[in-house]
Parts: sequence; C-alpha cells; structure tokens
Amino acid sequence: MITINRDAINIVVLTLSEKTTIEDATYLFTFTNDQSNKVKSFIAIDISPNPIRYNRFDIIEDNTEDLENGVVKLDQLDSWSYTIREQASATNLVVVNSGNIVEEGIVIVLDSSTEIPTFTDETTEIKVFNG
Repeated sequence: MITINRDAINIVVLTLSEKTTIEDATYLFTFTNDQSNKVKSFIAIDISPNPIRYNRFDIIEDNTEDLENGVVKLDQLDSWSYTIREQASATNLVVVNSGNIVEEGIVIVLDSSTEIPTFTDETTEIKVFNG
C-alpha cells in the first residue's frame, strides 16, 4: 500500500526490479480512483542508490502537475488503485504504449486534516441490562 499526503513530497519505496525485464526501465504509474474511476498516469523517476534491492521514488502531490517528473494532483481524498508498468520511454504517459505490469496495489490519499486512527490496548466494555 502506498500512502500519499496532499501538498507534500512523498517518499515511496517499492521492489519493482525483481519483475522488471527492461534494462534502465522507466516506470509509468497509473492511479485509478475507486469511487469516481478517475485515472491519473505519471512517470516517477527511480532515485534509489541501489535499484537492484529497492526502488525509491519521490511522488509530489501538488496543484501544479508535471506528469513526466512525478508531480501529480490527486483531487480526491480516499482510496485509489495503482498499477505500475515498465517502459523504455522516459516521456510516454499512454498506458497502451507502455510495457508489462510490475506491481499493483492500493493508494490512500490523505491531507493534514485527515484523522489517522491509532490503536490502544484499552478495551471498551458495554453493559446491557435486559430488565
């Protein structure tokens, strides 16, 4: 699962190299909103110092998009599905022109006002009287 915070630089670490078949691949990210089916495709550059072990991307959620450099506007706060495809092109944003799927999953988009539930080990006991 990927968590994206709005109006922020999001560090995303994945393991894509294990399924990548193209040398020096570029990755096309496609996010599809689970409610509206709105689709956003963009390229994020792998900045990992050791891409054989893991792939690191800085995905920036911002009002001004630069889809070829990992800057995307996700205007709906909720769950999205993602697909990441390998490709040789560093500029292609068209899914049908890209390569194989190397990962799929879920993206959650949050903003600073989103309350994140926390776990406590306290139990709540409810007593019911049937008199």
